[in-house]
Amino acid sequence: MSEASIQRSSVAWLRSQGCLCIKQSIVGAMGTKGWPDYLVVLKDRKVFWIEFKVPGAKLTELQAQRVTELEDRWHRVYVCRSLGDVKAAYEEETT
Repeated sequence: MSEASIQRSSVAWLRSQGCLCIKQSIVGAMGTKGWPDYLVVLKDRKVFWIEFKVPGAKLTELQAQRVTELEDRWHRVYVCRSLGDVKAAYEEETT
């Protein structure tokens, strides 16, 4: 399964749960690279980030640095390799 197909099914599912899903290209337009693929906004003022990877793929050095920067600021970042991973992240954020 490709990263794009994992993203499509995951974003569709998140939107069906009432989430806003903001693509990284919007964030990246600020002139900074390495941001996670999506910022997910929940109804209860919570947000979290998702970086999609195919199984076995690793974060680049810049992506790992961004994850650390976000986590140092109390943001949650999930590396998701399947729709199941996305559902688990959503569950963790909503319970």
